[in-house]
Order: sequence, then structure tokens, then C-alpha cells
Amino acid sequence: RVLNVNTSQTLQTALNTAVAGDEIVLADGTYVGQFTINRNAGTPSNPIIVRAENKHKAILEGNPSCKWFNNGLTIYRSYWKIQDLRMRRQDWVIYLEGAGANNVTIQNMIIEDYHGAGIALYQGANNNTLQNNVISHNDPSCAGKNNVEDFGITVYRSYNNTIKHNIILATGDNG
Repeated sequence: RVLNVNTSQTLQTALNTAVAGDEIVLADGTYVGQFTINRNAGTPSNPIIVRAENKHKAILEGNPSCKWFNNGLTIYRSYWKIQDLRMRRQDWVIYLEGAGANNVTIQNMIIEDYHGAGIALYQGANNNTLQNNVISHNDPSCAGKNNVEDFGITVYRSYNNTIKHNIILATGDNG
């Protein structure tokens, strides 16, 4: 089943209702807000796919606040594939946490103008794949505020993740 979305509200609704094998396709445009995947999981043979209709023409944009874990896209479920989107103006852009966030693929993304981490794998987010992403231009305006860091990709207590062929540019002191 293909779920076509064209507003922030329909995007979150699709994230809430998608089931294994579904594909969420974002029309060209800007989707403002914080989005969460916390309902259903895909399966090894039928992941749930989220992608732009036209590569990098669907933009997920936030309203950065210089606070920890003010995430653009938070993922708590397994077997999702996020690809071909552009994400910008977030604090932490993509955040995966816990044992439920395993076997997720993040690929062919452009992540820019953020204040914390481009992609973060935390507390048991295992067996994920981060590949072919461009992560750049960390905005330094939050430096020293609320312990916000400046990572391109960060992994904390998460194991067996594959991180390959990513380009990380100008993210500050931590890379």
C-alpha cells in the first residue's frame, strides 16, 4: 500500500498508521514539525519505507530551540527505511532509541543546518544501517547552551550498526 502525503499532519498520520510493507511517499514541499515513529514496525521482508517522491525535494524542517533531544524525526520501531529526504533546521535531526529501534535504514539523506546531532543511535538502537548520507553545516548558534553537542553521527550504547559511505562536513569540534 502506498500512502501519499502532502502536509505535516498527513505525514504524522501516515507514520502512525503504516504497517509492514507500506510505503509513505512525500510530495515535493516543506513539512514543518517534529515527527515520531512509535506505533508499528515493519518486518525483515516487508520494511516500512518513507521516501520523497522526488529525491531531496521533500524537506522536513523544524524550529530549533537549542535544547537536548528536540528531534526532527524520532524512531522507536524496527524495520523502517528512511530515504531520499532533505532535513534541516532541527536540533537533533534523526534520533533512534531503544531495543525497538533496530534494523532501521537511513540512506541517501541530506541533513543540514542543525544544532545537535545529524543522526543519533542511543541506548540499544542496534543493527541499523546509515549509508550514503550527506550531513553538513551544523549551525554553531547554540554552542555552549543546554549542553547541545555538534555531532554528525553519534552512537551511544548501541551495537552492530553499519555506518558507511556518509559524508560529514563542517559539524564543529566533534565531527
